[in-house]
Amino acid sequence: MSVKWHNLKAVLRYCEGMDQPIVKPSWPMLFDLASDPGELYNIMETKLDMGWMVGVVLKFAGDFHKSVAQYPNIKTGAEFEGYDQPS
Repeated sequence: MSVKWHNLKAVLRYCEGMDQPIVKPSWPMLFDLASDPGELYNIMETKLDMGWMVGVVLKFAGDFHKSVAQYPNIKTGAEFEGYDQPS
């Protein structure tokens, strides 16, 4: 799972390959896609002024989890009949 905001990308979980376990770093890995499109340099390790980005990441991740709770995935093979409309 990752969060992209403007030219910054925070990686919360990743795996090295399909047959590898999912890794959850202690802190989100942060990349500046404008200067590092290959995501080679984790600026969270080298720039101490990027800690504010953790708040932005957690807000987006929290909003995503709320959305999934409100609009869950349909079960495999089930027909989608729409979601209940709030009153």
